[in-house]
Amino acid sequence: MIEAPQLLCVGDIHLGRRPRRLPDNLADWGHNLSDFTPVSAWRATVDYAVAQKVNAVLLAGDVVQSDNQYYEAFGPLDQGVRKLVDHGISVYAVAGNHDVEVLPRLADDIDGFHLLGPDGTWEETVLEHEGKPFLRLAGWSFPTKHVTTNPLIGLQVSFPDTLPVVGLVHCDLDVHNSQYAPVASGDLKRTGYRAWLLGHIHTPSTFAQEKPVGYLGSLVGLDPTETGLHGPWLMTVSDTELTMAQVATSPLRWEHIVLPVDAVGEPGELDALLSGALADLHGRLTGTLGDARAVGVRITLTGRSSSCRALEAHLRDSDPTSLRRELGGVLYFVDKVQSRMLPALDLQAIARQDDPPGLLARKLLWLETPEGDPLVQEAMDAMQQETQRSRWQPLGAEPITPEMVKDQLRNSGIYALQELLAQQEPAP
Repeated sequence: MIEAPQLLCVGDIHLGRRPRRLPDNLADWGHNLSDFTPVSAWRATVDYAVAQKVNAVLLAGDVVQSDNQYYEAFGPLDQGVRKLVDHGISVYAVAGNHDVEVLPRLADDIDGFHLLGPDGTWEETVLEHEGKPFLRLAGWSFPTKHVTTNPLIGLQVSFPDTLPVVGLVHCDLDVHNSQYAPVASGDLKRTGYRAWLLGHIHTPSTFAQEKPVGYLGSLVGLDPTETGLHGPWLMTVSDTELTMAQVATSPLRWEHIVLPVDAVGEPGELDALLSGALADLHGRLTGTLGDARAVGVRITLTGRSSSCRALEAHLRDSDPTSLRRELGGVLYFVDKVQSRMLPALDLQAIARQDDPPGLLARKLLWLETPEGDPLVQEAMDAMQQETQRSRWQPLGAEPITPEMVKDQLRNSGIYALQELLAQQEPAP
């Protein structure tokens, strides 16, 4: 029985870049910075491809961080491609906006490295398994650093055979005014391709198994916002379906956890809570860490505590980012602790006072009634106008909602109320 052919699909690698926010004292824990770079992740990916005996490796653009990093990228990319080719594994890539100039040069200089569509036109190739064609691959590369037109315009979608077709492209999905090859989801569906593998966005998609479409994600998390599992995707091609499974080859993982502090009364209890959170996280991640040797953690403290001011003072005076724990051979380190704690205040009692704190407490209670909805809508409109005016929106940011705005107004008001009450406290 012939095994089903497989492809290893790789998103943004960014050779030449280093992950941000790694601790300076990694050597104290037996690690080097180079252990966690895209180069390290690329080498692990190559080793996996060889061990798995895949038919081909596909690279979805931004293989290199920038066009002036030819020499930084050449050695690791050349070594990886040579190893793959020596084991009978083909390598196909498309260029993204980061490597539009350097990737064609690398393709010319590295034997066995195939760049699809280097002039901004679609190019196709047929992949074979055991001497028989099993898949048609279509790819398009950035011709310039900025592309404001949809690369799918004019794409030929009729083929002379019944082979499944997979598209490989670096693009900005459903962002119509993007400078990075805007593509609409509907355009991808209308091609009838069996799968679309995308580069550009570093957060991996959740691929449907029937017709996989989405972003492969960055090969290693390059900063704390790139949380969760990262690594290449193994595509298995059968006569009836394509299946996608992510492989945890990334040496570094980032996580964000939220800790309520309602039951915390003393600074020492807060330290114990933070330390215990790392152990709890390790328990949740066990079995999914793969090749990860370090996990960076951002912690957000939430909830209401009667000791809120003391806890925040403790965070300022101490250094929670010095917290490290080695669990199961994996180094856990705290990148940042963010406080969203609120004081435990009796708004009803304070609202009965005839003074500025009482007035503010009454406003906060009013905010929770239907009469407060116009204020929420006004604030929401102002936030949306500012976002549109600055044309700035964090990648993956949630849309502005009334609930989000009300939370921000409530939290700001409670913080202000806490300061007003502190001013009324007698001097020691």
